[in-house]
This record gives sequence, C-alpha cells and structure tokens, in this order.
Amino acid sequence: MKKGFLLFIFLFSFTFLAEAKPKGDISVKVTNIKSGKGTVRVALYKDVKKFEHRQRPYKWKIVKPKDEAITVVFDDIEYGKYAIAVFHDVNGNGKLDKNFINIPTEPYGFSTNFREITNEPKFEDIIFRFNKKKMKTRIKLHK
Repeated sequence: MKKGFLLFIFLFSFTFLAEAKPKGDISVKVTNIKSGKGTVRVALYKDVKKFEHRQRPYKWKIVKPKDEAITVVFDDIEYGKYAIAVFHDVNGNGKLDKNFINIPTEPYGFSTNFREITNEPKFEDIIFRFNKKKMKTRIKLHK
C-alpha cells in the first residue's frame, strides 16, 4: 500500500513537471510621449479574435506618464506568440479617440512598430514570438 502511494505521488509529480510551460518577462519601453497628461495604456494580446474584436487583452497596464518614455513589465508570461497595442489616452476618457474618417487623434503604437495610417493592423502584422526568460521591446508612439 505504501509503495503504491509513493509510486502514485512520483508519477503525478513527474506528469505535473512535464506539463509546466516555460515563462518569462516582457519589458515594453514606450517612447515618444509628448505630454504628461492622461495615461498610457499598454495591452498584451495572445488571442487573434480578442485583438480583432477589441475585446479584453490577455494582460494590460495603465501608467501615468512622467517622462518622454515609460517602461512596463509583463511578468510570468508563458512562451508563445503575442501582440502589443499601446495608446496615450491624453484626455483620460479610457478610449483611443479618432476623427471623422476613423484615424486616431491620440498617439498610438504597436509591437513590431507597425505603422499604417489608413488601416488598422491585423494580428499577423504586429505578432512577435516570445521565447526568452527576459525580453525587451520598444514601441514608438505616433500620431
């Protein structure tokens, strides 16, 4: 009975360890911040549908800007494919403001520093592979 229990614990522990996925930290430096007003919103997406339908991101950070650049860290993130979207909510209304032809009027940026003025990016345009214990990326805001 005792040997059977110990064998069960050993096998259960081995199975649990085999299923553990590697994790690390993603450090995002947001640059070209022109104002200390409002907040900078940094969203980390891992699901294409949630990104394309503007649903809740996997993780997010909201930071009050104090300098021309800020750094946020998403820690304990499983290795995989992700996309980052950032905007400076200058007026503090919680959304990216756009003009009458749907072009942003507040500064914004994406992973891979994708920039196309007339179209919103697709998930594939801004996706990156996260596979290190510590990864640093830089996103420049544009208006």
